[in-house]
Amino acid sequence: MGNCCSGETATKNGSIETLDQAQLQKRMTARQLYLIIKCQAVMRGFLTRKKIRSMQFNVGMGGYVYGENGELQ
Repeated sequence: MGNCCSGETATKNGSIETLDQAQLQKRMTARQLYLIIKCQAVMRGFLTRKKIRSMQFNVGMGGYVYGENGELQ
């Protein structure tokens, strides 16, 4: 299960409580949320580029060296 059912917001009887704005502001500031989202985006981009690079090597295009105009050298 995800964090919604097993996290801090679930009560003992299984119902999920939502947090209001005051409770959310106590947990994290807007700056902290911004930094977390930014780090996640950088990491996802890195993993995506890594996966694409490995896919290119698998189809045989990874060893080619391209010039400035995109033509094969």
